[in-house]
This record gives sequence, C-alpha cells and structure tokens, in this order.
Amino acid sequence: MISIQDSTQDYCAETGKFIWTLKDLNNYAVNLVPQIREKESMALHTTFKLGGPADLFFEPTCEDDLIQILDVCRHQRIPVTLIGRGSNLVVSDRGIRGMVVALNDRFSNIRMYRPKELLQSSWNEVLGEEAIRGDVYYIYVESGKSIADLSKEFANQGLAGLSFACGIPGTVGGAIFMNAGAYGASIEDVVIATRYLDENLNLQTCIGSHHNFGYRHSVFRDNNYVILGTLFMLHHSDPGLLLSEIADFTNRREKTQPLDEPSGGSVFKRPVGNYTGKLITEAGLKGYRVGGAVVSEKHAGFIVNRGNAKAMDVVELVHHIQRTIMAQNNIQLETELRFIGDYLPEELALIGSRAPE
Repeated sequence: MISIQDSTQDYCAETGKFIWTLKDLNNYAVNLVPQIREKESMALHTTFKLGGPADLFFEPTCEDDLIQILDVCRHQRIPVTLIGRGSNLVVSDRGIRGMVVALNDRFSNIRMYRPKELLQSSWNEVLGEEAIRGDVYYIYVESGKSIADLSKEFANQGLAGLSFACGIPGTVGGAIFMNAGAYGASIEDVVIATRYLDENLNLQTCIGSHHNFGYRHSVFRDNNYVILGTLFMLHHSDPGLLLSEIADFTNRREKTQPLDEPSGGSVFKRPVGNYTGKLITEAGLKGYRVGGAVVSEKHAGFIVNRGNAKAMDVVELVHHIQRTIMAQNNIQLETELRFIGDYLPEELALIGSRAPE
C-alpha cells in the first residue's frame, strides 16, 4: 500500500484521497490521451449543474476504447466512476478522484434486426431460436443513447413500447441500471437481453429474468458491471397514436414538474402506499431552501438548483426532508438520487447513504 508520505501525488487534504493526473497512466493508452481531460468540472456533465472536478474525464466512442481505458485504469489502480448523461447524480463539491468514464451520445449506436436477421446473428446462440418471435422488431442500442430521444425516435418509426420514457433524462444504460419507469410502465417491459462487462472486463450477456428487475433496481445495481447496450423487443403501432401519447405525457410533465430548472430528477423513491410529493407538500416544505438547493414549488418531489447550489446544500436539504417526514409520518424516505465522488462518510451518513468505494 502506498502511503501519502511516500507518494509524490497530490491528495485531497480533507479526505486523504489521491488526486490523479495524466502522468499516472504511465504511457499506457497513449492513443487515447488526447481525448482525456484533466480537472473537468462535473457541473458541466450533470443535470443538477453542480459538483467539483473529476481528476480525469473520458468519453469513449466505441467498445474497444472503453475496454482499453478500463483495463489501463485497473492496471494502474486508478479508480473509475461510470456515468451517463449525469442525471440522478449529486457529485461531491470536492469532485471525483480517479477517472470518470462518461457513456453518452458518443456511445449510442443503434442496430435494428428483423427476426430472420436475429436468427442468423450471434444473438441466436445467446437467446435460443425458440425465444425469437416473428411478429416483433428487435433493436440493439448502446448504453449512451438518450432514453428520451430513443423513445421519440421509436414512436416516429411506429415502434411501440417505450413511449413512457419520453421524459426520462438519462441514458439507456442508466435506465437499465435502475429499471427506470413512468406512467405505469418500466424498462423491464421491453428488454430482452443486455450486453455488459463483468468485474474482470469479460464480455457477458444478461437475459430475461436474470436482470433481476425490481422497483428502481436491477442486477447491475448490485454488481460492478459496465452496461454496453441492450436488445429491445418492440411491436409495430401507428406512429400518430404513439406521438400523440408522447405529446400527452410531455404536456403532463410540463404542467407538474420543474423542467426549466436544473435538478437531478425525482429525489426519493416512492414509499409503499404513499407519495413523496404529497408527504413533503403536507409537511409544508415546498420552497424550503438550503443554500442554492430548493424544494420545488411546482413538485415537492424535486429539489432544484436555484443559485449555484453546492452538493452539501442538497445533502443537508435531503436530510432535513427525511427527518421532517419521519417525525410527522414515521416514514423513512429513501433517496433515488446517487451521491458520488469524494464525500466524507459522515456527510453521507446524514441521509442514510454510504461513501462511494
């Protein structure tokens, strides 16, 4: 183990964690170095528009580059944090130590298969001929694709099954990771298989029930896997009907959610038999503020960044909401947001979370 005293690296004085630089790649991945940025503000890459700098930041455009950078980081013992488009994240004000790998629009290829094509592809070996139906469309989408954009593209093509996702701000990978859903539907309804890298960077495929989908949960939340892409199964419908459905969903969201302000999306998971927005509203917390973080007046289930909010503003506001709802209703609200980066354990203990490993 390298001690701080023995190392020539800089380190965060508050947490004692090393601050990594390009020189720590030690001449590995020289072909990728021009694409890697140092001290990249995470406020530029999160929908909350907050967070300190990532030591190193990389946006791969293909699987080979992704695997290469992950392998180099493992070899050099550089911590890796995977993100998508930065929704649902509250990044520490101290930033993120190590390498942030962002799977976003640059990692978003799409391939459509008709059943006959799927039977003649490598998917046949994975799924089995009996699982491939002749009356549907199969579409493989890389994990960095915007799930909202994909929803609208599918609707335009008359492909039904993903309209509910038209307002979800994350990526396909993020939607799989947390089994995203809305309007009574969820991603598990249309997913057949997911390609991923396991902890040893071996290519694997997860099929059907092995996704272990649950409410805002999948097998990927329990393991250190990297989602590469997903095979969807969709059926044909009238594009006009699908686009009308999306327009209705969008209108409902615009009326009820603070879409014009930076936020991380829904803050809390829905407690059994109740609704977080209702509980928070009845507690009189709409408009409650800590620093630049404010409980939205439009929808109490959202916290918005209104004036250069800090991550700790959000942490303290979440803590206050949880404490208030527990005192008034004896209900423990569990966060849907993910708190990542260089937090102290005692900071995250306020909201019942733990420091990222």
